[in-house]
Amino acid sequence: TAEKHIVIVEDSQFLNKMIVNSLSDIGFKEIRSFPNGKEAWDYISQFSGYNGDVTNCVAAVITDIEMPQMDGHHLTKLIKSDPTLKKIPVFLFSSLINEQMYQKGLSVGADEQFSKPQIGMLIERLNTVKIMTEYGTVTLDADVIASIAGAAATNCFGVKGMTHTSVKDGIVYLLKREAMTKGVKVTEKEDKIDLELHIAVDHGINIGAVCKSIISEVRYNVERLAGVPVENIDVCVDSIRVD
Repeated sequence: TAEKHIVIVEDSQFLNKMIVNSLSDIGFKEIRSFPNGKEAWDYISQFSGYNGDVTNCVAAVITDIEMPQMDGHHLTKLIKSDPTLKKIPVFLFSSLINEQMYQKGLSVGADEQFSKPQIGMLIERLNTVKIMTEYGTVTLDADVIASIAGAAATNCFGVKGMTHTSVKDGIVYLLKREAMTKGVKVTEKEDKIDLELHIAVDHGINIGAVCKSIISEVRYNVERLAGVPVENIDVCVDSIRVD
């Protein structure tokens, strides 16, 4: 069985490397790269008829549009016309995304389309958490889970707020409520998630009791509201505040 991976189809060596490096930075290590649609199709088509969820083999395809031998639109249409392969998310990533090309991308079944200056948006779209629930596969953006966890934590007695430590100067900053997701790290772990919370607390409170309360509240709210099983919750007290 093939290990779960992402397929990149890009004829520019520079852009190919840039995408691979960007994906690696956010934890995608299993990547297959191809210089044109034909070679990519020769590879992807071997999973046609796969007995099981094909996205456990090919998690997503990121493809340029204009390439030799086979362009990205043709490749996308082949993937989306196959009963098994059509479940694979296909992202068109090209300098050619104008209104006309966007409509053509929609017509062949592309799931998302990004122009090449938008690599940040492409990476953000890929950086989601996919969880199997009793209702099927639910894809939740990590920020949604972080928002739920942050709100639950900051509602606990003795918690001053979520914190973020600057990489540049090492200073711990108390986050405003609209930015509290920066104080929560969400890690996907098969069908569960781990959470790491960074908080500031009031001076004089029982830190152990506060952390125990946070873990209980965060677990309850994330599992209830997001339907995501939480395996581990680490609470990091980065600051004690005196008002």
